[in-house]
Amino acid sequence: MHMIRFLKLLAFIGFAVASILYYSCSNNEFSEDSVKTPKNIAENKNDQKFNRFGERDAQFVVDIYYRGLYQIEFAKYGKLITKKHEVIDLANSVITSYTVINVALKELALKKRINLPDFLSKEEVNEIHRNAEKHETDFDQFFAEKLVEDYTMEIDFIRKASFEGNDVELSNFFTAVETELKEHLTMAMKIREFLK
Repeated sequence: MHMIRFLKLLAFIGFAVASILYYSCSNNEFSEDSVKTPKNIAENKNDQKFNRFGERDAQFVVDIYYRGLYQIEFAKYGKLITKKHEVIDLANSVITSYTVINVALKELALKKRINLPDFLSKEEVNEIHRNAEKHETDFDQFFAEKLVEDYTMEIDFIRKASFEGNDVELSNFFTAVETELKEHLTMAMKIREFLK
């Protein structure tokens, strides 16, 4: 009799532990969807606020704004590492350009009720610093190469946003940003060639 009770108790405990483990794995706080980065928080608020078309425009705005935050942080950190005036000038240009773009984008986002992240996550800032420190001996070349690569991708993304977006005002803004980034891409390419 005691053995049957013991086995039932053991089965119940086993079921309870299995249920808890299953629940905690399915709601893992470290899963990609539930990581609470500033960007994810803004995206989730926009998802709840907009329909499919408005959400797509909001996503373009968040992505472009966040890339601007990334480039500003990358350029600020680059200025601390480099000793070359050309690279410092390029970094200053990146900081100024993306600051102006993000201020204007923030005004548009406010007007359109689009939530934006206020800052990069600590992990992303640390990643920028680690990547820069890995290339400390050849940082100037790395910086120029990375900007050429990033500008090329961002121009493609912004062109896509201007064509695929539903909001005319945002599309016009993206077209203007594309033109400015092309000028910066040309500058980064010249400095990359100068540093070879």
